[in-house]
Amino acid sequence: MNEETAELALKKIDHEVIEAFGDQQYVEVLIEMDEKVNTSQAAEQGIQMTADTATEYKKKMAARNGVYNELKSTAQRTQAAALDILEKAKDDGEVNHSKAFTL
Repeated sequence: MNEETAELALKKIDHEVIEAFGDQQYVEVLIEMDEKVNTSQAAEQGIQMTADTATEYKKKMAARNGVYNELKSTAQRTQAAALDILEKAKDDGEVNHSKAFTL
């Protein structure tokens, strides 16, 4: 990790996480991304993509799919840089394990 990235990371990492390292080489952390999905808007967009004659069930499923697709695309877009950094750090032996989640 270059010095500039390390300095930026230290500004964003909670002090408790830094203390948790202590003498340990690895600690578990959860990275929370700032960007949130407007689920109401995503559901409405999903419904708008259905035909006017669609049943209520189809509209409900379209809303769910709209939310799911928006959550997935937002996660892929916002996590890409962090996942790249983690993968490189894993290759360098600085990270033991990482896993992406979509909440």
